[in-house]
Amino acid sequence: MGRRNFTLIQFEGVDRVLRTHLHIAVHTQKNQFGFVKKDEWSDTWHVHVTSVPQHNRANAELEKECTRLFGVQVKIMKGHSSSKKVLDIPLSAEAIELILSNFLENQANNVRGHRKPGFR
Repeated sequence: MGRRNFTLIQFEGVDRVLRTHLHIAVHTQKNQFGFVKKDEWSDTWHVHVTSVPQHNRANAELEKECTRLFGVQVKIMKGHSSSKKVLDIPLSAEAIELILSNFLENQANNVRGHRKPGFR
């Protein structure tokens, strides 16, 4: 059974997801920020950041870019000094998956559109 990555709160008999804990692996000093892929086995997303992992620069970039991407305040819950982190996102797991799938689709379209002539 997979790990539970969300918090359920009951309101008048109806379950509502308030927060999702997203497990990520951060890869620093890359060319651009982005969610790269999801490791289905470990239920972990691989994320590239451009900053160096010193003086909290990579963590600050991660929180800022994820907040911009998801449209809500994103905080690091665990892993402040590790490449493996847990993000606290006040959205449902389904909403996060939809946002990330759209992000990956747009990223793939941008790569296809910026190829050099003659490059396959």
